[in-house]
Order: sequence, then C-alpha cells, then structure tokens
Amino acid sequence: MKLISISLFLLIMLSKLCFGQLHYLPSIRNQNQFNELEGRPNTSKFGQVRAVKVLLDIKADSLYFINANHYKLHIDFCKDYLGYDKNGWKFNVQNYNEIENRDYLMATINYYQRSTTSVSYTHLTLPTTLCRSRWSPYH
Repeated sequence: MKLISISLFLLIMLSKLCFGQLHYLPSIRNQNQFNELEGRPNTSKFGQVRAVKVLLDIKADSLYFINANHYKLHIDFCKDYLGYDKNGWKFNVQNYNEIENRDYLMATINYYQRSTTSVSYTHLTLPTTLCRSRWSPYH
C-alpha cells in the first residue's frame, strides 16, 4: 500500500513537472486529489457543485480522471492529450450516439458541497476491466 501511495505521488509530481499542470489521474483516492482535478460542472443550475470529468479509453483500456480546469470538455482532453484527430461532430456521434464503434466512455462526477453525504473514494478507483465488462458493448 505504501508503494502504491509513493508511486501515485511520484506520478502527480512528474506530471506537474513535465506539463506544468496536472492533466489527469488514473484514480482518485482522497479529497485532496479530487480538489486538484475539480472544476465547474457543465451546468450551474444546482449551485455549489464541483465536477471531475472521467474518460475510459476503450481501446487502450485506460481510465482517466481529467483535470476539469484544464479541459472543459471530454473532447478537449482527447484531442490535446490523447491525440484524437477527428472533428467534434464525429466525436459526438461516435462516442455519444453509437454503441458499437465507440472509442471512449465518458462521465462526470459531481460533488455537491452542501450535501451531508460523505464520498467514499474507493468507488473512484474501479479497474478498467470492470468498467468495460459492465458498461461497454466491447466486453
């Protein structure tokens, strides 16, 4: 467990040194990590909500908790960080409308600051194989 914590810390520090800003984490294990990635949600109708974008790259079998301050939309992360080279229309059709040809599965975790419910961060570290087997047509 100590080795995992040290490895995760080094990953965060290396990412910050190389890129100047943390782009993503492979998991979220505590409130500080969530705070590092959080940004405003796509809608502000609920008030006092913080959001972290999540992306599962199906083909690479990689899970990303994306820095919402650096990437406003999932496609921004895909284009800038993962090298996705198609236009926004193709991205939306392929990844939001189609089922069989998706490159990515996407979600947003919303944290309601006034809520009295606590967040269990172990739920935010699902292995990608579990995500694929439950929510993807590619299992």
